[in-house]
Amino acid sequence: WGKPLFTLLASPFAQFGHIGVAVFDLVVVGVTGWLAIIALRSAGVLAQLLVPFLVLLPKEYVLNALAGMTEPLFGLLTILTLVLFIKEWPVLAAAVASLTPLSRPEYVVFVPLVAAWLLLDRKWSALPWLLLGSVVYALLAWIAFGDPFWFWAADPYGQADGFYGSGPWDHFLSQAERILGWPLLVLVSAAMLLWPVIYRSDLAERRMHTRLFLIAGASTLGVFMVHSILWWKGWRGSAGLLRVVATI
Repeated sequence: WGKPLFTLLASPFAQFGHIGVAVFDLVVVGVTGWLAIIALRSAGVLAQLLVPFLVLLPKEYVLNALAGMTEPLFGLLTILTLVLFIKEWPVLAAAVASLTPLSRPEYVVFVPLVAAWLLLDRKWSALPWLLLGSVVYALLAWIAFGDPFWFWAADPYGQADGFYGSGPWDHFLSQAERILGWPLLVLVSAAMLLWPVIYRSDLAERRMHTRLFLIAGASTLGVFMVHSILWWKGWRGSAGLLRVVATI
């Protein structure tokens, strides 16, 4: 189940055992919090003060970091992509998003939404950069294994349908408080309810609201829904583990 980018970046820390990998993830959490402050800066001081709620109180996220898991790195890449979009650097944003397939399988939700953002903004020249990570890995796999499509051909998820069984469709929904914690759950719920109201009333910022919803709102809901369906159907080795939803 190894994730190539996580393995590459965390392996120096892993020389010091589990504590080393936990330190790596704590660094990832710290950088993610810093990027969240940058992303929220335009919304004012109060929004920046909410950052501890966003990165330190979600239960599964904190447990994943202490356990040295792969989910926090995926979260870092998504927040970095969002910040680069806010800074109007679409090529860099697409290049960072191209690394998410090497980080977590949730890229199947995130990358298409990044592509949608680029299409809405007519940033045609940035679209090919969404392939950067996959192309580089394909070249390395060609050298190492003689198969440029090894990343997909050897995908363990594709060979694990039904391996862990299945469960109720609302498994993750019923565990939302345990996954997010009450503070973040309230914030997320309020954001989803308020977004249509703000979108209708704030004409000057409607363009940004649409794009923020794509990258932050739709990706959060999409990952949640995909994992719910995978566990319900028993597809792609889903085991109903709460930690997989920590990427949101």
